[in-house]
Amino acid sequence: MATRPSGLAVAGKESTETLRVELKQRYQRIINEVQLARLNKMMDVLDEDILSSTQDFTYIVIDDLDKDWVDAKLTNELIMALFKTVHDLKRVRNLKVLVALRTNIFQHLDFGAASGGQEEKFRSLVLPMNWTRQQLTDLIDQRIRVASQRQDAAVARVVEILPNPNARRGNALEYLLDRTLLRPRDFISFVRECLAQSEGKSQISWDSIHRAEIVYSENRLLALRDEWKTNYPGIDLVFETFRNADGRMSRENMQRRLDDCIMLLAEDRFTGVGWLTPLGDAVLGGAAELSWARRYGPILRMLFDIGFLGVSAAGKRTPVFAVDEPNALKFDQQIDRIEAFYVARAYHSALEVRTADSRNVGWSNESRDDSDASLAL
Repeated sequence: MATRPSGLAVAGKESTETLRVELKQRYQRIINEVQLARLNKMMDVLDEDILSSTQDFTYIVIDDLDKDWVDAKLTNELIMALFKTVHDLKRVRNLKVLVALRTNIFQHLDFGAASGGQEEKFRSLVLPMNWTRQQLTDLIDQRIRVASQRQDAAVARVVEILPNPNARRGNALEYLLDRTLLRPRDFISFVRECLAQSEGKSQISWDSIHRAEIVYSENRLLALRDEWKTNYPGIDLVFETFRNADGRMSRENMQRRLDDCIMLLAEDRFTGVGWLTPLGDAVLGGAAELSWARRYGPILRMLFDIGFLGVSAAGKRTPVFAVDEPNALKFDQQIDRIEAFYVARAYHSALEVRTADSRNVGWSNESRDDSDASLAL
């Protein structure tokens, strides 16, 4: 039988809470009256005396905020405090502070009371990092040149160690890029695995690419899970509902997959009830009068935003992903025009996605060079 807390216990709890509030106000007053004045004076000295000349222009880069550098309960407060400090340091004319932050962490931040109601002030300073195919190719070319110099090889570009393009298998470089989310770590990881699967040869064959894709795809799916598991616990089970999916899914096919995602709420092993419930409310509520976009849009947008799904509108054959158009599914009207849905190619092998692309099968041991030199990228 449950017992009600005694009046003494309630009074004690209220007294403790009052004391906590009083201490917080006292500490805040000390900081405002003493420490902030000192910090403001320090910034004036930094601006007028230390970095007074344009020749002293200084960049400070802050990275690795995704690592376990502090208790998770304090992460939000400390990062928001960092943002405030960076904003205040804008008054130092010859100083630029850059904070590198992964998208999933930024989306997880609480801009409520911590931002003082000025969320837009911080979001206006955000510069999304996007890479083009040419930039990624230039990056890998530079790494290959450095690696080849260390090993007395003469390789200047990645295409020199890839199979020649042909009508049946296509362009190997484009094949690799198609299976990334256009991020350096994806491309570097894929090329490294291709070299590892080449068994010490200086050339990468199509067969090596095929073997490498199996390992690479599984690793990328695990990486996607790890990247978003804080925001979306149990997201790996959502990915599994797309196993053996068609390479190009119709709206009806996609709806069945999304229904399977939402039905995870009925499984005891699923740990993402907190985030999946609001995304599936319109479907579970049986609101038949709502449009397809209103019912399935929330969960579809989530899978699109994290880079797992792509879409194409009626009459379009080339899928669009968040890396191409981040706002492609922002409004219901945009979703209403979508005709087909696609799992990103990076995860095709890991999820055994069915595709009619003949270049995914029938690999051969073709290679242009069987010399023993190799590169460690």
